[in-house]
Amino acid sequence: CSLAALAEFPALIHSLFLDDWPCGAPTAADARPAADASGLYRLRLSKHGQWVDVAVDDFFPCRPGSGPVFSQ
Repeated sequence: CSLAALAEFPALIHSLFLDDWPCGAPTAADARPAADASGLYRLRLSKHGQWVDVAVDDFFPCRPGSGPVFSQ
């Protein structure tokens, strides 16, 4: 799987994000949050060999007592 291969190279995953996010938890020297406050992220992904910019959020709709709504 492509994502499994990328897991071996964290710098490649970091390069997919168009916004600069710090790695790990914030430190005293760098008090920026490790995530966007609005939950919106811009990534560059390859679709059919062409790079496209995609906006994704960190919201996963779930039903009470079960898993995510849109998964199988």
